[in-house]
Amino acid sequence: MCTADIREEGLLNGNTDFAPQLQSYVEYVSNNGELHWVPYLMLFNRPNYRSRVLTTDSCGFRSSVTAEGPCSPGGAMPDGPVNIVLGGSIAFGYGASSDAHTISSRMSQLSPASRSAPARSRRPWLNLGAPGFNSTQEALLLLLHRHRMPEIRDVVVLSGLNNLVIAGLPQPAHGYGEFFFSEQHFRKIQGNVDPRPRWSPGRLVDAIRNAPASDDTEEQAGPELDERMDIAAANTAVDLDRIRACVADRGARIHFVLQPTAPWTRKTYTPEETALFEAMDSEQYNAWELFKPGFDAAVHSPYADRLEKVCKERYIPFLDLNSAFSEPEYADRWLFVDRVHLNDDGNQFAAEIIMSRLDLS
Repeated sequence: MCTADIREEGLLNGNTDFAPQLQSYVEYVSNNGELHWVPYLMLFNRPNYRSRVLTTDSCGFRSSVTAEGPCSPGGAMPDGPVNIVLGGSIAFGYGASSDAHTISSRMSQLSPASRSAPARSRRPWLNLGAPGFNSTQEALLLLLHRHRMPEIRDVVVLSGLNNLVIAGLPQPAHGYGEFFFSEQHFRKIQGNVDPRPRWSPGRLVDAIRNAPASDDTEEQAGPELDERMDIAAANTAVDLDRIRACVADRGARIHFVLQPTAPWTRKTYTPEETALFEAMDSEQYNAWELFKPGFDAAVHSPYADRLEKVCKERYIPFLDLNSAFSEPEYADRWLFVDRVHLNDDGNQFAAEIIMSRLDLS
Protein backbone atom coordinates (compact mmCIF):
# COMPACT_ATOMS: atom_id res chain seq x y z
CA MET A 1 0.00 0.00 0.00
CA CYS A 2 1.47 3.36 -0.98
CA THR A 3 1.48 6.42 1.26
CA ALA A 4 -1.25 8.15 -0.71
CA ASP A 5 -3.54 5.13 -0.34
CA ILE A 6 -2.96 5.01 3.40
CA ARG A 7 -3.78 8.69 3.81
CA GLU A 8 -6.99 8.28 1.85
CA GLU A 9 -8.05 5.31 3.97
CA GLY A 10 -8.38 7.02 7.30
CA LEU A 11 -5.46 9.04 8.63
CA LEU A 12 -6.40 10.76 11.89
CA ASN A 13 -3.50 12.15 13.91
CA GLY A 14 -1.32 9.31 12.73
CA ASN A 15 -4.02 6.65 13.08
CA THR A 16 -4.14 4.27 10.12
CA ASP A 17 -5.71 0.97 9.25
CA PHE A 18 -2.55 -0.90 10.24
CA ALA A 19 -1.92 0.98 13.52
CA PRO A 20 -5.44 1.68 14.86
CA GLN A 21 -4.27 1.68 18.49
CA LEU A 22 -2.61 5.07 17.99
CA GLN A 23 -5.94 6.84 18.20
CA SER A 24 -6.37 5.56 21.76
CA TYR A 25 -3.08 7.16 22.74
CA VAL A 26 -4.01 10.43 21.08
CA GLU A 27 -7.23 10.48 23.10
CA TYR A 28 -5.48 9.48 26.33
CA VAL A 29 -2.67 12.01 26.13
CA SER A 30 -4.77 14.89 24.77
CA ASN A 31 -7.55 14.51 27.40
CA ASN A 32 -9.55 17.26 25.70
CA GLY A 33 -6.56 19.57 25.96
CA GLU A 34 -6.23 19.31 29.77
CA LEU A 35 -3.02 17.87 31.23
CA HIS A 36 -3.12 15.97 34.51
CA TRP A 37 -1.15 18.25 36.85
CA VAL A 38 0.25 16.75 40.06
CA PRO A 39 2.52 17.98 42.89
CA TYR A 40 6.31 17.66 42.55
CA LEU A 41 6.26 15.89 39.18
CA MET A 42 4.46 18.76 37.40
CA LEU A 43 2.35 16.29 35.39
CA PHE A 44 1.71 12.56 35.26
CA ASN A 45 -0.46 9.90 33.64
CA ARG A 46 -4.20 10.12 34.14
CA PRO A 47 -5.33 7.64 36.84
CA ASN A 48 -8.10 5.05 36.65
CA TYR A 49 -8.22 5.06 32.86
CA ARG A 50 -9.76 2.16 30.96
CA SER A 51 -9.81 1.42 27.27
CA ARG A 52 -9.32 -1.63 25.07
CA VAL A 53 -5.71 -0.51 24.51
CA LEU A 54 -4.46 0.76 27.86
CA THR A 55 -5.35 0.91 31.53
CA THR A 56 -3.93 2.89 34.44
CA ASP A 57 -4.29 2.32 38.17
CA SER A 58 -5.37 4.69 40.93
CA CYS A 59 -1.98 6.44 40.83
CA GLY A 60 -1.71 6.63 37.04
CA PHE A 61 0.70 3.73 36.44
CA ARG A 62 0.06 1.50 33.46
CA SER A 63 -0.50 -2.14 34.33
CA SER A 64 2.11 -4.75 33.48
CA VAL A 65 0.56 -8.03 32.44
CA THR A 66 2.26 -11.00 34.07
CA ALA A 67 1.47 -14.71 34.25
CA GLU A 68 -0.42 -13.98 37.47
CA GLY A 69 -2.37 -11.08 36.01
CA PRO A 70 -2.00 -7.29 35.90
CA CYS A 71 0.20 -5.58 38.49
CA SER A 72 1.21 -1.98 39.16
CA PRO A 73 2.39 0.19 42.07
CA GLY A 74 -1.09 1.61 42.64
CA GLY A 75 -2.96 -1.59 41.90
CA ALA A 76 -2.46 -5.30 42.52
CA MET A 77 1.06 -6.12 43.68
CA PRO A 78 2.69 -9.55 43.73
CA ASP A 79 4.36 -11.11 46.73
CA GLY A 80 8.12 -10.93 46.83
CA PRO A 81 10.69 -8.84 44.96
CA VAL A 82 9.91 -6.88 41.81
CA ASN A 83 11.81 -5.21 38.98
CA ILE A 84 10.93 -1.86 37.43
CA VAL A 85 11.20 -0.09 34.08
CA LEU A 86 11.62 3.69 34.27
CA GLY A 87 11.39 6.08 31.35
CA GLY A 88 9.21 8.22 29.15
CA SER A 89 6.62 7.28 26.58
CA ILE A 90 8.54 4.30 25.20
CA ALA A 91 8.68 2.76 28.68
CA PHE A 92 4.99 3.60 29.15
CA GLY A 93 4.31 1.64 25.98
CA TYR A 94 2.96 4.35 23.66
CA GLY A 95 2.13 2.47 20.46
CA ALA A 96 1.48 -0.97 21.96
CA SER A 97 -1.82 -2.58 21.02
CA SER A 98 -2.55 -3.48 24.67
CA ASP A 99 -1.05 -3.51 28.16
CA ALA A 100 0.18 -7.03 27.46
CA HIS A 101 2.48 -5.80 24.68
CA THR A 102 4.46 -3.12 26.50
CA ILE A 103 8.16 -3.72 27.12
CA SER A 104 7.62 -4.25 30.85
CA SER A 105 4.90 -6.82 30.20
CA ARG A 106 7.01 -8.70 27.67
CA MET A 107 9.98 -8.66 30.07
CA SER A 108 7.72 -10.06 32.78
CA GLN A 109 7.05 -13.05 30.52
CA LEU A 110 10.69 -13.54 29.52
CA SER A 111 12.33 -14.23 32.87
CA PRO A 112 14.85 -17.08 32.36
CA ALA A 113 13.66 -18.56 35.63
CA SER A 114 10.16 -18.86 34.20
CA ARG A 115 11.27 -21.51 31.72
CA SER A 116 11.78 -24.04 34.50
CA ALA A 117 9.95 -22.53 37.45
CA PRO A 118 6.25 -22.04 38.21
CA ALA A 119 4.61 -18.74 37.38
CA ARG A 120 4.48 -17.66 41.00
CA SER A 121 8.31 -17.54 41.15
CA ARG A 122 8.65 -15.00 38.36
CA ARG A 123 9.63 -11.46 39.26
CA PRO A 124 7.39 -9.00 37.44
CA TRP A 125 8.61 -5.84 35.76
CA LEU A 126 6.50 -2.89 36.90
CA ASN A 127 5.80 -0.12 34.40
CA LEU A 128 6.92 3.26 35.77
CA GLY A 129 6.87 4.97 32.37
CA ALA A 130 5.28 8.36 31.74
CA PRO A 131 4.97 10.14 28.38
CA GLY A 132 7.00 13.34 28.29
CA PHE A 133 9.15 12.66 31.35
CA ASN A 134 12.79 13.71 31.56
CA SER A 135 15.31 11.94 33.78
CA THR A 136 14.65 14.16 36.80
CA GLN A 137 10.95 13.37 36.69
CA GLU A 138 11.79 9.68 36.34
CA ALA A 139 13.92 9.83 39.50
CA LEU A 140 11.27 11.79 41.41
CA LEU A 141 8.55 9.35 40.37
CA LEU A 142 10.52 6.47 41.81
CA LEU A 143 11.23 8.37 45.02
CA LEU A 144 7.58 9.32 45.54
CA HIS A 145 6.30 5.77 45.06
CA ARG A 146 9.16 3.69 46.48
CA HIS A 147 7.08 2.96 49.60
CA ARG A 148 4.40 1.27 47.48
CA MET A 149 6.77 -1.41 46.27
CA PRO A 150 8.45 -4.36 47.97
CA GLU A 151 12.11 -5.18 47.51
CA ILE A 152 13.43 -4.04 44.12
CA ARG A 153 15.97 -6.29 42.41
CA ASP A 154 16.61 -4.59 39.05
CA VAL A 155 15.89 -1.17 37.60
CA VAL A 156 16.04 -0.57 33.85
CA VAL A 157 16.14 3.09 32.89
CA LEU A 158 14.89 3.13 29.29
CA SER A 159 15.43 6.72 28.28
CA GLY A 160 17.67 9.29 26.60
CA LEU A 161 15.76 11.23 23.95
CA ASN A 162 13.64 13.56 26.10
CA ASN A 163 16.71 14.89 27.95
CA LEU A 164 18.29 15.71 24.61
CA VAL A 165 15.20 17.52 23.34
CA ILE A 166 14.66 19.71 26.39
CA ALA A 167 18.38 20.51 26.46
CA GLY A 168 17.64 22.48 23.30
CA LEU A 169 15.26 24.84 25.09
CA PRO A 170 16.45 28.31 26.11
CA GLN A 171 18.52 28.27 29.32
CA PRO A 172 18.17 24.49 29.82
CA ALA A 173 20.76 24.40 32.62
CA HIS A 174 19.19 27.27 34.58
CA GLY A 175 17.67 26.56 38.00
CA TYR A 176 15.94 23.19 38.07
CA GLY A 177 16.04 22.77 34.31
CA GLU A 178 13.26 22.52 31.76
CA PHE A 179 10.42 20.07 31.23
CA PHE A 180 7.80 19.43 28.60
CA PHE A 181 4.62 21.53 28.88
CA SER A 182 6.36 24.02 31.18
CA GLU A 183 4.60 27.00 29.60
CA GLN A 184 1.18 25.47 30.23
CA HIS A 185 2.19 24.70 33.80
CA PHE A 186 3.23 28.25 34.65
CA ARG A 187 0.13 29.65 32.99
CA LYS A 188 -1.98 27.33 35.10
CA ILE A 189 -0.46 28.18 38.48
CA GLN A 190 -0.13 31.90 37.73
CA GLY A 191 -3.67 32.37 36.48
CA ASN A 192 -2.67 32.54 32.81
CA VAL A 193 0.22 34.88 33.57
CA ASP A 194 3.55 33.31 32.70
CA PRO A 195 6.36 34.96 34.70
CA ARG A 196 8.96 33.69 32.25
CA PRO A 197 9.57 34.73 28.61
CA ARG A 198 6.62 33.87 26.39
CA TRP A 199 7.20 31.26 23.71
CA SER A 200 4.76 30.61 20.92
CA PRO A 201 5.16 27.21 19.21
CA GLY A 202 6.82 28.80 16.20
CA ARG A 203 9.34 30.75 18.26
CA LEU A 204 10.09 27.70 20.41
CA VAL A 205 10.80 25.65 17.30
CA ASP A 206 13.12 28.37 16.04
CA ALA A 207 14.96 28.44 19.37
CA ILE A 208 15.47 24.68 19.42
CA ARG A 209 16.82 24.78 15.89
CA ASN A 210 19.17 27.65 16.80
CA ALA A 211 17.44 29.96 14.35
CA PRO A 212 15.96 32.94 16.24
CA ALA A 213 12.61 34.06 14.93
CA SER A 214 13.58 37.71 15.23
CA ASP A 215 16.46 39.87 16.42
CA ASP A 216 14.96 40.36 19.88
CA THR A 217 14.94 36.60 20.59
CA GLU A 218 18.60 35.99 19.82
CA GLU A 219 19.60 35.86 23.48
CA GLN A 220 16.86 33.29 24.13
CA ALA A 221 17.98 30.74 21.53
CA GLY A 222 18.89 27.26 22.73
CA PRO A 223 22.46 25.97 22.95
CA GLU A 224 24.40 24.44 20.08
CA LEU A 225 24.13 20.70 19.54
CA ASP A 226 27.39 19.69 21.24
CA GLU A 227 26.50 21.68 24.35
CA ARG A 228 23.02 20.21 24.23
CA MET A 229 24.41 16.69 24.34
CA ASP A 230 26.70 17.65 27.23
CA ILE A 231 23.77 19.07 29.21
CA ALA A 232 21.59 16.02 28.53
CA ALA A 233 24.37 13.63 29.59
CA ALA A 234 25.13 15.65 32.73
CA ASN A 235 21.46 15.65 33.74
CA THR A 236 21.30 11.90 33.15
CA ALA A 237 24.36 11.40 35.37
CA VAL A 238 22.85 13.36 38.27
CA ASP A 239 19.56 11.50 38.02
CA LEU A 240 21.17 8.07 37.81
CA ASP A 241 22.88 8.93 41.10
CA ARG A 242 19.50 9.89 42.55
CA ILE A 243 17.90 6.66 41.35
CA ARG A 244 20.71 4.61 42.82
CA ALA A 245 20.42 6.40 46.17
CA CYS A 246 16.70 5.60 46.19
CA VAL A 247 17.00 1.85 45.65
CA ALA A 248 20.51 0.84 46.65
CA ASP A 249 19.66 0.16 50.31
CA ARG A 250 19.05 -3.50 49.48
CA GLY A 251 21.47 -3.89 46.63
CA ALA A 252 19.19 -3.20 43.67
CA ARG A 253 20.99 -3.14 40.32
CA ILE A 254 20.56 -0.27 37.88
CA HIS A 255 20.87 -0.60 34.10
CA PHE A 256 20.66 2.13 31.47
CA VAL A 257 19.19 1.44 28.04
CA LEU A 258 19.35 4.12 25.35
CA GLN A 259 15.95 4.08 23.75
CA PRO A 260 15.64 3.29 20.04
CA THR A 261 14.97 6.21 17.71
CA ALA A 262 14.30 5.27 14.10
CA PRO A 263 16.93 7.52 12.43
CA TRP A 264 19.56 6.47 14.98
CA THR A 265 19.09 2.78 14.14
CA ARG A 266 19.94 3.41 10.46
CA LYS A 267 17.54 0.57 9.71
CA THR A 268 15.78 0.18 6.40
CA TYR A 269 12.30 1.65 6.81
CA THR A 270 9.49 -0.70 5.89
CA PRO A 271 6.59 0.60 3.76
CA GLU A 272 4.48 0.82 6.93
CA GLU A 273 7.12 2.87 8.75
CA THR A 274 7.62 5.17 5.78
CA ALA A 275 3.90 5.79 5.49
CA LEU A 276 3.47 6.45 9.21
CA PHE A 277 6.46 8.82 9.37
CA GLU A 278 5.20 10.82 6.40
CA ALA A 279 1.72 10.92 7.87
CA MET A 280 3.05 12.19 11.21
CA ASP A 281 5.14 14.83 9.50
CA SER A 282 2.08 16.07 7.65
CA GLU A 283 -0.43 16.01 10.50
CA GLN A 284 1.73 16.92 13.51
CA TYR A 285 4.39 19.11 11.98
CA ASN A 286 4.90 21.48 14.90
CA ALA A 287 5.17 18.70 17.49
CA TRP A 288 7.79 16.75 15.57
CA GLU A 289 9.74 19.90 14.73
CA LEU A 290 10.80 20.01 18.39
CA PHE A 291 12.53 16.65 17.98
CA LYS A 292 14.10 17.12 14.55
CA PRO A 293 17.59 18.23 15.66
CA GLY A 294 17.88 15.06 17.73
CA PHE A 295 16.64 12.90 14.88
CA ASP A 296 19.82 13.51 12.89
CA ALA A 297 21.58 10.15 12.57
CA ALA A 298 24.91 11.90 13.17
CA VAL A 299 23.75 12.72 16.72
CA HIS A 300 23.51 9.10 17.76
CA SER A 301 27.16 8.08 18.12
CA PRO A 302 28.49 11.11 20.06
CA TYR A 303 25.44 11.19 22.31
CA ALA A 304 25.58 7.43 22.98
CA ASP A 305 29.29 7.76 23.75
CA ARG A 306 28.57 10.45 26.35
CA LEU A 307 25.89 8.35 28.02
CA GLU A 308 28.03 5.22 27.99
CA LYS A 309 30.84 7.17 29.68
CA VAL A 310 28.40 8.38 32.36
CA CYS A 311 27.34 4.78 33.01
CA LYS A 312 30.88 3.39 33.06
CA GLU A 313 31.90 5.96 35.67
CA ARG A 314 29.08 4.61 37.87
CA TYR A 315 29.56 0.92 37.05
CA ILE A 316 26.08 0.89 35.53
CA PRO A 317 25.60 -1.51 32.58
CA PHE A 318 24.83 0.36 29.36
CA LEU A 319 22.89 -0.97 26.37
CA ASP A 320 22.18 0.88 23.12
CA LEU A 321 19.04 -0.47 21.48
CA ASN A 322 19.77 1.57 18.36
CA SER A 323 22.86 -0.49 17.62
CA ALA A 324 20.93 -3.67 18.34
CA PHE A 325 18.08 -2.73 16.02
CA SER A 326 20.57 -2.08 13.20
CA GLU A 327 21.58 -5.75 13.20
CA PRO A 328 20.33 -7.87 10.25
CA GLU A 329 17.86 -9.77 12.43
CA TYR A 330 15.88 -6.58 13.06
CA ALA A 331 16.91 -4.08 10.38
CA ASP A 332 14.24 -5.09 7.86
CA ARG A 333 11.38 -5.59 10.34
CA TRP A 334 8.51 -3.19 10.98
CA LEU A 335 9.30 -1.94 14.49
CA PHE A 336 8.18 1.70 14.75
CA VAL A 337 4.78 3.39 14.74
CA ASP A 338 6.55 6.76 14.61
CA ARG A 339 10.20 7.75 14.91
CA VAL A 340 10.32 7.29 18.69
CA HIS A 341 7.67 4.68 19.57
CA LEU A 342 7.52 0.95 18.88
CA ASN A 343 4.81 -1.43 17.75
CA ASP A 344 4.19 -4.80 19.41
CA ASP A 345 7.02 -6.54 17.55
CA GLY A 346 9.38 -3.69 18.39
CA ASN A 347 8.49 -3.98 22.07
CA GLN A 348 8.93 -7.75 21.97
CA PHE A 349 12.36 -7.51 20.36
CA ALA A 350 13.39 -4.72 22.76
CA ALA A 351 12.37 -6.86 25.73
CA GLU A 352 14.28 -9.88 24.42
CA ILE A 353 17.43 -7.82 23.77
CA ILE A 354 17.30 -6.11 27.17
CA MET A 355 16.76 -9.35 29.06
CA SER A 356 19.44 -11.34 27.24
CA ARG A 357 22.18 -8.76 26.86
CA LEU A 358 21.89 -7.39 30.39
CA ASP A 359 21.53 -10.91 31.81
CA LEU A 360 18.32 -10.10 33.64
CA SER A 361 15.77 -12.39 35.27
